[in-house]
Amino acid sequence: MAQVRRVMDLDDPIVPSMVESEEAGRLFDFMTRQAVTTNPGLLSETGEVMPLPITVYRVLQRVAQEMAHGNAVAVLPVHHELTTTQAAEILNVSRPHLVGLVDAGEIPSHKVGSHRRIRLDDLLAYKHRRDGSRRETLRRLTQDSQDMGLDY
Repeated sequence: MAQVRRVMDLDDPIVPSMVESEEAGRLFDFMTRQAVTTNPGLLSETGEVMPLPITVYRVLQRVAQEMAHGNAVAVLPVHHELTTTQAAEILNVSRPHLVGLVDAGEIPSHKVGSHRRIRLDDLLAYKHRRDGSRRETLRRLTQDSQDMGLDY
């Protein structure tokens, strides 16, 4: 019999146990091997098949991949608003550093009462820019060291 868990709040991260991480790894491997040319589906215990839109399948695949690595996951709509603490956790920076980025205009925010709120899509856009800039800097440093004959 399947184990039923309580319905979680949208913000609650799902933290996999070691066994669940291993199961998620097998699921991710299975999903990766499948050629998804038609809509995949879910099969209920009673044999009912529910087709899954390919976009939902891709989300489930990403969730399985992250959980396979032992990472906690949360599925949030891109318009979801975050506190500065939540946003800092996503960027893996301190809250004061994040507030500095907001104050400098690097990340848009608005106030709800006296508290700052950051839209998830704005935060992810900043993260994408930051990560792209880091990759470009690393590429240039690598090229410079090769040009100087400092290959490792």
